[in-house]
Amino acid sequence: MEPDISIEEDEDGTVKRIIVLDAKYRIDNGLNDAVASIHMYRDALVWENSDESIDRIVSGAYLLTPHIPEFGSSWKETSKINSQHLNH
Repeated sequence: MEPDISIEEDEDGTVKRIIVLDAKYRIDNGLNDAVASIHMYRDALVWENSDESIDRIVSGAYLLTPHIPEFGSSWKETSKINSQHLNH
């Protein structure tokens, strides 16, 4: 599994933070599955420190898609997805 685009911030040759951009062209009603895939990047991309502790290095993960969601008359009806899913 490899993100389509990753932007890395490094310090002294060590990756400190990564922003992941993942393109999804055919998601239709599978937007929740697409969001799950960016969570996998967030959880899988980590840095092991010299003391064997683990740090997360993904500072943001975003979907790039031409999909335009249909919005309901109320924000409660629109979707189960909110911006918290997209940026951790």
